Amino acid sequence: MPQTNESKKNLSFPSVAVITANGGDLSIMTVDGEILTKKFNDRLDMGATIGNAPVLTCHAPWMAQKIDLPHYPAFDALELFAFVHAGKFTTPTVKGVAKTLNLHIPEEQEDLPFLLIEVCQTLLKTLQNFEGQDKEHCISIAKAMGRQNYGWAWTPYVLEALGITYDDRLPTNPKEDMHIFDTLPEWAEEAPPPPNKFDPVTGEESREYLQTLLMRR
Repeated sequence: MPQTNESKKNLSFPSVAVITANGGDLSIMTVDGEILTKKFNDRLDMGATIGNAPVLTCHAPWMAQKIDLPHYPAFDALELFAFVHAGKFTTPTVKGVAKTLNLHIPEEQEDLPFLLIEVCQTLLKTLQNFEGQDKEHCISIAKAMGRQNYGWAWTPYVLEALGITYDDRLPTNPKEDMHIFDTLPEWAEEAPPPPNKFDPVTGEESREYLQTLLMRR
């Protein structure tokens, strides 16, 4: 039975410094709520600005190339979107993901960190509606990617949204975790002839690819 709005609990959210980009502008919100707006070419000691706080951003690999991104890998909204809406296209920007989620997009640059938080909260709330096999697959993948708190930063929050408490003391079992892909269609050893059209990528295939990328870190 789907959860009603009344039965859904409030989800926790990480205490993070938020870094967003829009054109040549950079907005930074510290964990204390202070907003700083800079240009990409401005000299900025990011470590001194945000301290030891983990970072929330959108498209973290791109951001890491643009600035000296501390505490990377970070909480990446784009990775969370790819996990929740596997196989669905979005523009890899804060505004792009927000538009895909039908969220109101503010005009002021200083409001983008708040928008990014809203994006992530919306994605986590969406997970609360997952049921059945799709939910079980997501739980297994998130556990595998967590790697006892040395892996995917979103794992505890994704599992909470799926109704599971993450125990980072439990060892991961990659061989067992791979059983979640047993329900996927078998792959031929040789590539088939090119199709006449593009076939959609399934959600599980997208999440499998996301897991592969994150496990390479």
